[in-house]
Amino acid sequence: MTARGPQRTIADIDRDIASTEAALRRLHSERRASVAAYNAEIVADFDAGMSFAEIAEKRGLTYASTQGILYRLGRTLGGRTAMKDRLREIGAGVPA
Repeated sequence: MTARGPQRTIADIDRDIASTEAALRRLHSERRASVAAYNAEIVADFDAGMSFAEIAEKRGLTYASTQGILYRLGRTLGGRTAMKDRLREIGAGVPA
């Protein structure tokens, strides 16, 4: 016993540490899945033809952060334009 009350054993502390580590791993996995789903929604908006500004407004983001997210995910205006041009070229019926 200490001046602050009963002292916990090292085994009790180790159990708490293990429990906390497991909870943090679950939270990390949940966060990763949430970020992936959020990013997929942003990509879907972009692929549907929305502009960076429209996506930013819809999601409450800045233009720059929207642009950065899409860039990291391999989506750029130049790439979208090139893809539309190529689809039109092969006769895929893509609107202008």
